[in-house]
Amino acid sequence: MLYPVITVKPFNFKDASSIIPILLTIYGYSFLYDYSGGNLFTELVVLVKPSEIVYSASVVLLIVGGVVGMFGSVRAVRKFLKV
Repeated sequence: MLYPVITVKPFNFKDASSIIPILLTIYGYSFLYDYSGGNLFTELVVLVKPSEIVYSASVVLLIVGGVVGMFGSVRAVRKFLKV
């Protein structure tokens, strides 16, 4: 009986390249909003509540990171395989 080989790739920094900006967006913007009281510099510049913008911005970051990663991978494969 043959058993399937399961390989586990070690985690490296390149794998976390899309997670770090998303976490910075979520926690950084929430911290800025709480620290400044919702106003930036003066009361004329009001920040949007984090619940309204943070998660949609994180989804956009995830999609853009995925698209850039796909194009980068295709370019690298074409370069080394001379396709």
